[in-house]
Amino acid sequence: MLPSTSLAYNYYNNFFKLLTPALLNLKSIFVDGQKINVNSIKIQIIIPENCNADWGIWASQFYLYNKCGNTYLGLNPRNFSVKYIKNNLLNNHEFKIVDIPQILNGSFWAIEAVVGKDYIGNHDLLSDAKKKECLNFVKTLNNLIKENPFIDSITEIITVSDYNSKM
Repeated sequence: MLPSTSLAYNYYNNFFKLLTPALLNLKSIFVDGQKINVNSIKIQIIIPENCNADWGIWASQFYLYNKCGNTYLGLNPRNFSVKYIKNNLLNNHEFKIVDIPQILNGSFWAIEAVVGKDYIGNHDLLSDAKKKECLNFVKTLNNLIKENPFIDSITEIITVSDYNSKM
């Protein structure tokens, strides 16, 4: 079993399973003190095409470029923070959650520990192993999402070549 398999299970159980009850009953969101009715909900899981990129920096740039807002959904036992495409909510009343799964970095670190990392750059074996982890993570996550009809109906996983892709 690849590290990305267990990370996909962890991500699914700690993201989608927590979101489901909150999204099932979501009627409105407060943005800048204004109550916005929600007509539809979508979730996009964004996977950077470049597995060698620093996903933390890449994600920050993606959220900034796409003018993502941040909101907290009230869940037990804690509030849950999500990023969303602000223009979709304001213009179309579509609550589109976007997430770049930083948990996959754990897989990359494990690969670097086993394969070794050249600090001048990534060699082919390391790059290929990271791509394999990304593909396995997506495949496993897709299989898990299919088990929840509600989440399956509103979720898509997309690979994006650069952070300035408009969502």
